[in-house]
Amino acid sequence: MNPVHLHIGLTKTGTSSLQRFLSNERSMLAARGILYPVSGRGRHGTAHHNLFYEISEDQGGHGEFDAALGGWDSVLAEIEEIEGRTAIISSEAFQYCTPRDVEQLANLLGPRPSTMVAYVRRQDQWLESAWNQRARFGRVSLDFREFCETQGRVLGDYARTLSPWIDIFGDRRFDIRVFDRIAEKPGIAADFLAAYVPGGHHPVASRTDVRKNAKAGVKQLVAVDQILYACRAQLGDDFVLPRRSAARISEYFRGRKDRYDYRVLSFDDAVAIREVFRRSNEELARISTSFRESGPFPALQEHEFDAFIDLSNIGTDVFDEEERRFVDRMAREIVKASTLS
Repeated sequence: MNPVHLHIGLTKTGTSSLQRFLSNERSMLAARGILYPVSGRGRHGTAHHNLFYEISEDQGGHGEFDAALGGWDSVLAEIEEIEGRTAIISSEAFQYCTPRDVEQLANLLGPRPSTMVAYVRRQDQWLESAWNQRARFGRVSLDFREFCETQGRVLGDYARTLSPWIDIFGDRRFDIRVFDRIAEKPGIAADFLAAYVPGGHHPVASRTDVRKNAKAGVKQLVAVDQILYACRAQLGDDFVLPRRSAARISEYFRGRKDRYDYRVLSFDDAVAIREVFRRSNEELARISTSFRESGPFPALQEHEFDAFIDLSNIGTDVFDEEERRFVDRMAREIVKASTLS
């Protein structure tokens, strides 16, 4: 039976970049005896979400299984088509597996050699990146501390997320790698390639951009917040900013001078976050040899937070006149379109 590396793509750890590389470089990987299966993701997809949807205990909670994209029967058949090659399967959705889901997945893989892989990130940086991704679409307020209090405690608890996998597959078959140590150099694609693909280094992997979901600038975030506030004043507090509108705002400010070298948490905030997850990280080190041997997360340094900005109190004076007109116009257009629909 051909072996499998299953990547549990925790969000905000370069997962999209890795999946894009694996799907774009299938020919190079095949020459090295590596298969990134089409089954479970489709020819135009990059991630195997469909494999999670098929086994999920929470049917429909994260997405619906599409038989046309292929499930576990088809992906296992694809893996066995050529003897002697190794398969890589990757999806962010695997992080939502319940213990029952993990057990079912283990039964599907059976006795074949398999390794579970997950990258983890220091929680203050992970939470800031997760907040930024949500704030750019208006899904959370500009108050980062509020986000941490309402969502952060569950999202950053790696021991809680990964312990069912370690319990069922065993410590020796679970590899935890620290994203912070490879985020910029060599990058996740190059690190993954060196660890799991024969032949190690490949120049394309080293050039892979790990920041596909680029950080939103200050003006973009304030614009989203102001437009959402104006729309809700007329359409109600339940109004949700359409993704198309958020994309237009992003496109506009991408062409404007904006600030990206900011942090939305202070050094004291980061210390508090570290304390919140201290026991979780200690538990992860206890149950995972690979995490324990990788060393702790990089230590907090005060200079990392020199660019701290409290966006919840920043106001609208960040805009010039043209940008202010754009924000007002966008709000009017969205309200008009929503009223007519």
